[in-house]
This record gives sequence, structure tokens and C-alpha cells, in this order.
Amino acid sequence: LTFFHFLHVLMGLIIFSFILVKVIRGGYNSSDHFGVETGASFWHMVDLLWIIFSIDLRNALMNRILTIIWIALLILATISFQIGNLGLINKIVMLLLAFITMLKGCLVVNYFMDLRNSYWVWKASIFFYLFTLLAIIAVAYIKALT
Repeated sequence: LTFFHFLHVLMGLIIFSFILVKVIRGGYNSSDHFGVETGASFWHMVDLLWIIFSIDLRNALMNRILTIIWIALLILATISFQIGNLGLINKIVMLLLAFITMLKGCLVVNYFMDLRNSYWVWKASIFFYLFTLLAIIAVAYIKALT
């Protein structure tokens, strides 16, 4: 299962690297952002798989906690989606979306990937990865503003 996750993270890095290169070259705009949406959909699919794989039928209390966190993730995703539908693009909105994205990432990493009790080096590597993804998103939004 760990190698399977590694392959998906590696694929995500490759996908988001291609997206970053295209963003830097000005390949996306407000009407053409299919690649960014495809990359985001892939990443959400990986998150969904982790949620499914994290169910532990032997631990009812942890399942209740995971259910509450899953509901929080749905609410945060809905808020992000609605902000996107409103077409609000400015620096404050970008910071809000970055905060929501980081919060969602932290919840998934700590609870569904079960890294909350891991060594700091593993947590740091995952949070560096999340920060890199946020930087890619921020660059895309800044490019969209110009």
C-alpha cells in the first residue's frame, strides 16, 4: 500500500510539474484551464482513496473522528468551489484559498494518511510537498490576475 501511495504522489508531482511549466509559460488563462482542473481532480481522487483506505472497522471512536474530519473536508471543498464559481479573484481570495487548501492537506496527512504520530522528517517532507503545491496554485492565480 505504501508503494502504491508513492506511485500516486510521484505521478502527482509529475502532473503538477507539467502544469507549473505551462503556467510559467502563460499557457493557461481564465477560459483555458483544463490542465489545472485535471490535475486537481487527480489529486482529489488520491485523497478520496486515502479516506477509503483509512477506514478501520475495529476502531469505532477513530471512525467517528474520521467521519467528522471528512465532513469538514467536504465543507471546505464546497466553500472553495463556491468561491471559484463566484469568480472572485484577488489577493485576499487567493490567501483564503491557500489557507483552505493547506488546512485540507493537513487534515488528510495527519488523519487519513496517519502521519500525526510519525517522525518529524516524514511530516516535514509531506508539508514541504503541500507547500510546493500551494506555490503552484499561487503562481497560477497570480498569472490569472495579470
